[in-house]
Amino acid sequence: MDDDQEHDYLAYAGGRVPALRRLAILSCGDDDRADDLVQETITKLYAVWPRAGKVENLDAYPHAMLVRAFLDDRRRGWWKVRLFDAVPEPPAFTVGRVWVFLVAPNGWCSVAGPGTPRAFWGPGCGPRVSSRTGRR
Repeated sequence: MDDDQEHDYLAYAGGRVPALRRLAILSCGDDDRADDLVQETITKLYAVWPRAGKVENLDAYPHAMLVRAFLDDRRRGWWKVRLFDAVPEPPAFTVGRVWVFLVAPNGWCSVAGPGTPRAFWGPGCGPRVSSRTGRR
């Protein structure tokens, strides 16, 4: 990229950063992630500036790039990661209204629940499964 193109890029990117940041904040709802999206977008725009500088609607080009960067980030799954200062306490295990219904391969059933001793029933008490369709 020559000096004129680089000067044009710096002038354009400097003017578009506030609008791109607003769009990024509306997309992801997090200021820090929005700054990362804007930086990723203007970096990619710099890499394709000789081609992008000739586009008819130049404002739509980085807009689409930012939306695609946001969607790519959502597909990667990093938005699910949460960082904490300390290790969170595991949830307390409560024995409450949990019923366990087990069906052995031979069809015998076992049921256990709160306040109920384990009960055994004979064959055929489990869900009926058709041998032809494999459905109930």
